[in-house]
Amino acid sequence: MLDVIRSELERVAACEIRIRLDDEFEPQVGTLLRVELGSAYWHLLPEHFLDLLKDLEAQSGSETVRRAIEMHAVSVWHGPSPQGSRDA
Repeated sequence: MLDVIRSELERVAACEIRIRLDDEFEPQVGTLLRVELGSAYWHLLPEHFLDLLKDLEAQSGSETVRRAIEMHAVSVWHGPSPQGSRDA
């Protein structure tokens, strides 16, 4: 699944977003996807993140991905907010 997600990140021009599987963050949920953008990170269900990416237009960029996570992701665990964001 990581290869498919990476392909979608490339399609939406968000290659600076880093992803990795994390099976220790929330053991009751199972393996989550850690999504990192700068110093901000989120933990999401991999299939939900893939669905979010598929809904985005090509070449929409990393900021669009971040907004999609913040506005539409379900079952998301937040890390620190990026500098200059409304939560920082």
